[in-house]
Amino acid sequence: MKLLYILSSILIFSISSSFGQTSPDLSKLSKKQVEIMDSLNAYIDIIINKEAPYEVVMPARNKAESLFNPEALIEVSIPGQSEIRKFRSGKYLARIQLLKYEEVNITAIEFDKKDKIISANVVQVTKP
Repeated sequence: MKLLYILSSILIFSISSSFGQTSPDLSKLSKKQVEIMDSLNAYIDIIINKEAPYEVVMPARNKAESLFNPEALIEVSIPGQSEIRKFRSGKYLARIQLLKYEEVNITAIEFDKKDKIISANVVQVTKP
């Protein structure tokens, strides 16, 4: 079944950030996938905002988690560190809520044929 998800993936793309990643080729995305990416980015911005009240953060975190396939993995890298860590989506979203990140940039994403995210790569920028 996992192989089916990988074989049926629609797209891997990059989103630009201050670290030189290339811009995504939005022509390869379905309208729904663009909306999913926009929603995920908006939810992550709320989750990492340490001034946002809990009553706002928790619904955003739950909505973000609903965009992922339950088996989805997120690969995380931090500028200046060679280590890449992997987390299930729920655990990752809980981590970014608790830790101090200035930015979370999605650099790659993969969808299954039901438009659920099955994998994502992110770059996290910590506050000094």
